[in-house]
Amino acid sequence: MIRKGSMKLFVVSVVALAVLAMSTAALASAAVTGAGSKVAGVVMPNWTNGFLIKEGITATYGSVGVEAGLTQLDARSVDFAAVDAPLSPQQAAACNDCAQIPLLLTGVDIAFRIPGVKALNLSGAVIAEIYAGKITNWSDPKIAELNPKARLPKLKITPVYSTEAGGQNWTFTSYLAKVGSKKSGATTTVNFPVGVGEPGDAGVGGKIASTKGAIGYVSASYANALDLTTAAIENRAGDFIPPEVGTFEAAGVTVKSIEPSGVVDATDPPKTAPKAYPLAMFSYAVVPRAAPQMGFVQQFLNYAVGPGAKLGEAFGIAPMPKAVKTAARSMIGAL
Repeated sequence: MIRKGSMKLFVVSVVALAVLAMSTAALASAAVTGAGSKVAGVVMPNWTNGFLIKEGITATYGSVGVEAGLTQLDARSVDFAAVDAPLSPQQAAACNDCAQIPLLLTGVDIAFRIPGVKALNLSGAVIAEIYAGKITNWSDPKIAELNPKARLPKLKITPVYSTEAGGQNWTFTSYLAKVGSKKSGATTTVNFPVGVGEPGDAGVGGKIASTKGAIGYVSASYANALDLTTAAIENRAGDFIPPEVGTFEAAGVTVKSIEPSGVVDATDPPKTAPKAYPLAMFSYAVVPRAAPQMGFVQQFLNYAVGPGAKLGEAFGIAPMPKAVKTAARSMIGAL
């Protein structure tokens, strides 16, 4: 015979277990969905796995490219999109009341293929002249002056650029606008007078790897994945800086505030940052302010810019600078 008190305890326990089971099932089915940037895509498996372990919430991400990701977000078939450049006015209008929030910090590498040359120093002025068609051979005196110990061959330079609209173009042209003679401003699409256009990081990186004399710009993650040889770039302090997580971070910490729109530009940092790489790049999460899964999206983004930032170093992703992380978390909370 079951006593009355024991029966009451049994009923309470069963109800508690049922509630716990329902809560667990709800969390398991609460998927945060995202799509877009292939740069962000390399670290997303680490983020989604870490988020599941920490919060018990599933998250999925499609590394489909920025344009496809934004298209999915515009149709509200995903909860957020990741992009590698600030939204254009047209993109912002199509997204219909979306916020762009700094998501990760990485860099754009200048990669090259010169037989017999494994280390190369380049300045912003020289890079600008190469892409303007004014420097056309690797034996040019302006390049030789920066590389007194290198045996630079008489070899035609083949500049390579991306035909896809994206953050690599935006970061590269933002940098050139600051250091070159032509102040044209940052843009996600390019039209250089010389060189070969290839689609995205994969196309640009592949062309560099297969072409003697080639030079081009790709995200750090792709440069690492393709084992491309990369140049050290002169910064405002006059030092030649390699593209590494630590030098991206050194550029990022020079950012003390961000625009209300969420835009961050860490290219060509001041000479007070002697270890900073000149082509640091921020990627962004684009989120509708009326996202159906808002609470879960906020949790995921807070994880990404916080503990998740440490999970990207193998892919050339640096820890988020304190000022940017603080601003990002404020923007996430205001969604």
